[in-house]
Amino acid sequence: TFLIAALCSGLCSLDAAVPQLGDDKTTDEVADAAPAPALLFGSTPSNGVALGNVCSGGGFTSMTACMGVVRALMTCDGLSQVTHQGGNSGGNWFGSQLVFSDSFYSALTDLSRSVTDIVTEWGDGYMQAMQEAVSGAGHQPWYALEPTPCNVEVGGVNLGTAFTAPVNKLQSALGFPASNWIGYVGSMLRQTLPGIQTNTYSTTTRAGLDVTYVQTTTLPYDAYVGSNDATATLEVDFTNSETTQNFSAQNAPLLPVSFVSKSSGQEWVLPGVETMTIGGSAFELPSDPLLLEVTSGSSSAAGLFGSPTMLRNSFDLAGFDSEKVDAIMQCAPSGMQSTATPVLEPPICVEPSCSPFRYVDGAFVENTALAATVAQVQRDCAAGLADCTTATPKLILLNDGSVGTAFLGNHARLLFSSSEFPEYTTPGNYRPPSIDYPGSAPVVTIFEEEFPDDSEFTEYATFNWTMTDEEVMAFCKHLVFPFIDVVNQHKELKEEAVSSIANAVCAHKKGPAKSVCVTTAKTTISITMSSESLVCTALQNGPAASKIGNTYTSSSVYWQGTVTTIENEFMTVTGGQRFELLLLMLQAPGIDAIIWPGAKANGEFNRVYGPMAELQAAGLEAVFQDFLG
Repeated sequence: TFLIAALCSGLCSLDAAVPQLGDDKTTDEVADAAPAPALLFGSTPSNGVALGNVCSGGGFTSMTACMGVVRALMTCDGLSQVTHQGGNSGGNWFGSQLVFSDSFYSALTDLSRSVTDIVTEWGDGYMQAMQEAVSGAGHQPWYALEPTPCNVEVGGVNLGTAFTAPVNKLQSALGFPASNWIGYVGSMLRQTLPGIQTNTYSTTTRAGLDVTYVQTTTLPYDAYVGSNDATATLEVDFTNSETTQNFSAQNAPLLPVSFVSKSSGQEWVLPGVETMTIGGSAFELPSDPLLLEVTSGSSSAAGLFGSPTMLRNSFDLAGFDSEKVDAIMQCAPSGMQSTATPVLEPPICVEPSCSPFRYVDGAFVENTALAATVAQVQRDCAAGLADCTTATPKLILLNDGSVGTAFLGNHARLLFSSSEFPEYTTPGNYRPPSIDYPGSAPVVTIFEEEFPDDSEFTEYATFNWTMTDEEVMAFCKHLVFPFIDVVNQHKELKEEAVSSIANAVCAHKKGPAKSVCVTTAKTTISITMSSESLVCTALQNGPAASKIGNTYTSSSVYWQGTVTTIENEFMTVTGGQRFELLLLMLQAPGIDAIIWPGAKANGEFNRVYGPMAELQAAGLEAVFQDFLG
């Protein structure tokens, strides 16, 4: 999934113009601003009123955009007002560094440095870390299980081993060891969090922003554990017996959980759960997990490979022939279960038998993390640890999404009520499995109001990017050809690929003419695939020709208003609480990829992620000044 995703890829004036790439303000002006005084870690906001800053899932797109958000908050003296930091997936790659990394926090709050430079430097470190990871340096094993041969063969090829060899080779070529997800995330983040692979929350120093930190993740219905042929099914009993009955009746029910950490301690938040059992034995999440365990678990977007029922659902919903799916499932997961982060029982152990279960990405239920953050603000206010009465508490959500996205694909929209789709916005209901989210997810709606109309959003930043010949060739060399080179080294794969392309090229011809065309095309395609130069030239003159020189534009927009909570048992949100919400819809350009392998990473961070983050920082200054007062 991620290998494919990688390719698809200063005054706070209220009258400030919308910043665009090329404006001086987005590149150099921030560097000239006077540094603000350092924040006091753990200091109480001046007005004491709760302010939650939330960063949705979205890989590097979300992580780097939130770097721009924090820079804007710092510039407008808003960062010192934040009491709660929430995140999911890529939002937690950001949040864990913001809270626990001195170097990351110090860089973002140093107004003499441009955000683009900080993001570019991070990308350089990431590229270096991935080069080290694929060579084994500094990359812990973390249940990177070897594939086990099965009894199913297709064309003389054993399905238990055929898939793994090309994937391993491809990951090495791309600098992207993503099938071992917890190892990948640990290698990625150790440049700013050197102890992330070994430190728990209680042993990790809060060297950054000292706030209540809310991280979301999901427990699947079942998981591959121990070895390739061992599975575990999670049974959940809730304090409400009707909830237990409804939950267990779903197809692959997913349990949303959040981990809340503070200077004073940490705890898991389980929605009304009384007991959890696996195989009749009590199961509990570790009380003091590794920082890496939760941060990786939250972002296990390809974690469906770690759950037999979710994996089966994804094939069935995609319309695969049932007999072929049966054959595949006999050989699954072929080592790919490590895309789902293991639950590590204390004491920390790296043997496969140590893991009783696995986490999958919080996005399988609620990608924004806003619901969990709202719930934690409510609990803290009720306990007198935050103020929700002196003034209306405030929330900022940076959502990696677009306003016009179809209903079920718009994670922010799902938080709001809908008269058009009540079945998906009534708490207590479940969203049925889909190809993208192959498990039954509890409805996440927490607001009484409906999602704002498109016309109610205001533009605050515009990103322009022009495709060049040089970028097309670099993209091909570092990302496209490594895929083709793996295919070249496997005869059956290459023959099938050549045949498929040739038939597509000659589809317009009929009879004997088509046969001649296919034969000629196969020869040409086979020769072309064997040469990096020929492949990249073909790409440059073919599919990319019409795009070279084109400028791609996208605009980030915001909405500001008052929302009222409704009770949602699974989100642990109570009803009747009013919040001031600032909703930021990133609407990233199509050339942006939420995840990127180590290969050519420095170019992506310098040319795309960095400028986008800089634009967020510049465009949000006036917005935050207005919102925070």
